[in-house]
Amino acid sequence: MTRLHVDLNIPDTVSDALREALQQEAREQTVLALFRRGACSAGVAAELLGRSYANFLEFLRERGVDYAPGNAQDTAADEAALRWMDRQADDDQSA
Repeated sequence: MTRLHVDLNIPDTVSDALREALQQEAREQTVLALFRRGACSAGVAAELLGRSYANFLEFLRERGVDYAPGNAQDTAADEAALRWMDRQADDDQSA
């Protein structure tokens, strides 16, 4: 798995709790922006955020993002991608 690091200049006066909140918000907003632009599917976006597909759909609803899976083929492709990513993660952990 490839890691992506984004640097934010945060003053030393900011608490650790706020730093963690900023990190989580940055991750969520980045993935959400990619998803909205169509750069990644709902399945991939869910995986990037460490959420289940159903939980990601709830995440979208909570943020007022309208989304309905395009068709059964799109949903099947998302689910297949998630299964493949799960297998890759299992392989990485056992190596």
